[in-house]
Amino acid sequence: MIDGLLNFPLFLVTGIILNITPGQDTFYIISRTLGQGIQGGIISVLGISTGAVVHTLLTAFGLSAVIARLPAVMMILQYGGGAYLIYLGLAAFFSLRKEVKASGNDTTTDAMIIFRQGFITNLLNPKILLFFLTFLPRFIKPEAAANPVPYLVLGGTFICTGTAWCILLALFTGLTGKFFFKNSNSASILTLISGTMLTGLGVSVFIYAFIN
Repeated sequence: MIDGLLNFPLFLVTGIILNITPGQDTFYIISRTLGQGIQGGIISVLGISTGAVVHTLLTAFGLSAVIARLPAVMMILQYGGGAYLIYLGLAAFFSLRKEVKASGNDTTTDAMIIFRQGFITNLLNPKILLFFLTFLPRFIKPEAAANPVPYLVLGGTFICTGTAWCILLALFTGLTGKFFFKNSNSASILTLISGTMLTGLGVSVFIYAFIN
């Protein structure tokens, strides 16, 4: 066991429970999977997990605490994250007006775009930053609070369990989506649902930021 950790089994169980509790990432992954299929959903998961890695590093080296003390920065993160989700939702709506051509698509570029979008949505979520800042220290001994290693171990564990769960979520969403939407208009319907979810998620972030 890594020195400096407190009750790692409890952290593991608590982390898994938190991972499976629906939140912004859950609805984002569902919307992306409905819009871009299972592959798009999994790529979104990897982008989100990479964003969580950044949050872990920020927490481990004390930068999250600095950011959390700057209300202006936190407000920019909240409203910026909400605006970005609304932008993605509106982009999905506008894509319905365009002809989808199977030939000539750059799947590598598409994958990078989806990955980047998942990364940005997680990075701009101040609740994730505050979560790592307040949750991880509960399982670290006071004398090891200045040591980045326990933070990295706990953060890495939480990210691994979360990534596994989110991949299962993307697989389940993709398979059920294919089952319920089998007609020729299914792609448009799924894109419409995806855009609605993303826009609604962005609006909810704005509302949460305004009332808090």
